[in-house]
Amino acid sequence: MVNRKNCLRILAFMLVFGMMGIFNINAQPDASLNGTWISGLENRELRFNNGNYEVFADGILLVRGTYTTNVDILTFRMAFFNAAHPYTPYYFDIPLQPRLYTRVELLNVPGLTEADLRINIDISPKYIISGNTLVLTWFYENHQIIETLTKQ
Repeated sequence: MVNRKNCLRILAFMLVFGMMGIFNINAQPDASLNGTWISGLENRELRFNNGNYEVFADGILLVRGTYTTNVDILTFRMAFFNAAHPYTPYYFDIPLQPRLYTRVELLNVPGLTEADLRINIDISPKYIISGNTLVLTWFYENHQIIETLTKQ
């Protein structure tokens, strides 16, 4: 009986990890995103390079991190956030020292949680590329946001 329970546990673990592998097998960078994309929204510029991205607003680095794509979903994961940027209060409503923070450092700031990062920075918009146009669509506080960027 004990061996049967152990076999069932092993089988369950194999199934769970196998399904995780199936669902993530296509999550990788889309090479067609590589380059610089300009947006009229907040004078933003997105720079993609083989799984890495940077967001500049008004010519100043705001966010740096990694991204993956899966079918039509683009998933951003922030690694660094520039709290010295003038737009910081729009992302977080708690005071931050004006400097570059790592993800871990931000999560150690009292009042900031992983959920705050997911809502404000680690977004997963749908994306469509058509020629030199990139369209990102996501929801923020129950509002649909559509951002159109042009490849430079």
